[in-house]
Amino acid sequence: MSRRRRIQVRSIAGAFALASAVAQAHLVQTGVGSGYDGAAHLFASAPDWLALLALALLAGAAGRAGLSGARAAVCAAPLAWGLGLLLGSASADLTWTATPAASVLPFAVAGAAVAAGWRPRRPALTALTIAVALTRGAAQGLAQGPQTIDALYVVGAVAAVACLHTLATAAVAAPRAAWTRIAVRALGSWLAALGLLMLGWSWVGIRA
Repeated sequence: MSRRRRIQVRSIAGAFALASAVAQAHLVQTGVGSGYDGAAHLFASAPDWLALLALALLAGAAGRAGLSGARAAVCAAPLAWGLGLLLGSASADLTWTATPAASVLPFAVAGAAVAAGWRPRRPALTALTIAVALTRGAAQGLAQGPQTIDALYVVGAVAAVACLHTLATAAVAAPRAAWTRIAVRALGSWLAALGLLMLGWSWVGIRA
């Protein structure tokens, strides 16, 4: 099997795995406490950490010149996620947040923006971060249900979001080499392409 063929097979297998993560809600229980359950859910749900990764790429893409907007986004993401988590667990009217489109579009759109080289100003970046974090947090709250979510669960989820988003943003914003900007835009294009692929599969599945 050629190298290109192996890469294609691995990409398709990975996309299928992510598609299954979009289609199914996960009740994550680590067995060591609700705080750890809240943190573990982020890494067990591909649409969630992909959305945070895409937001981090967008926040850090401006480099040191955009640190003001990046700081605002880093602060807004965990707070909005926690609020969405509470809203999703308390309301059964937010089922749209668990649809394939709501799961895939956040990281697909943000990835496309990164690939296009868009460097949003602070208000736009903060608003986009809040919208995505609210949506993904509500989907997590809806999946877990009010019987699972307590104060420790929310703290664990918010802490995981804060750590992942902050570290990823810093990793993207810190390097100064020109090739790193190219790598960031390439990764954004991969996220956008993966999102379109998953949306296409979900559309075909619905029509079937």
